[in-house]
Amino acid sequence: MTERLYIRLDEDPLYAPETSVPRGTLRDLRVPPELGLWVAHVVAYEEDVPAGEVARERVLPDGSMHLVFEFDGGSARSRVAGPRLRPSFLMMQGQVRGLSVKLRPGAAQALFSASAHELANDAVGWSDLVRARDRCVPDRLQEADSDRERLAVLTRALLGMRRD
Repeated sequence: MTERLYIRLDEDPLYAPETSVPRGTLRDLRVPPELGLWVAHVVAYEEDVPAGEVARERVLPDGSMHLVFEFDGGSARSRVAGPRLRPSFLMMQGQVRGLSVKLRPGAAQALFSASAHELANDAVGWSDLVRARDRCVPDRLQEADSDRERLAVLTRALLGMRRD
């Protein structure tokens, strides 16, 4: 089993100096200005872990909330991860593909009517926090043909979710 490390703080480049995630597996997507109040980073990721291998990734806490969308060809899986005080571990096998969205302080309240401290050290299913009309967003993201289209779907969805 391969173990690697991931962390990215607001001022860090896509591959922070401490990060040992393989180069070329992450793509930094430009955060549209209209999402700038709520979103710090949007990262697309894609990797083929060799058959029979497992990549264990230690994700160091950065104090932020994250939206995580995983695409595997079936139904998209998604969760809202609250700020963590301890590292989390991801176990990856086969084709790993998705989108990670790092939220800014205050975004949880504006988008989900929940405070970050309510979600601290926890991950909640996307569908458990959003209105019925927004439950299809993960599948729309998976169906998008490009990073650009995925970013457009995400932008429309988050702007439509504002509860301020």
